[in-house]
Amino acid sequence: MINFPENRRMGKVSITPDNWKTDGKSLLKKKWVIRYRYYDDNKEISCKRRCF
Repeated sequence: MINFPENRRMGKVSITPDNWKTDGKSLLKKKWVIRYRYYDDNKEISCKRRCF
């Protein structure tokens, strides 16, 4: 869990492809997915984010 100011938090970040840190330029041609969950305790909401 990553904590931000004013009672906001973000859960674990998941990145696909799994080998994004080690592979070379060939990864730029693959589909990327970044997932995380954001919590705002002030508004009592949580959201899932999915980016491409």
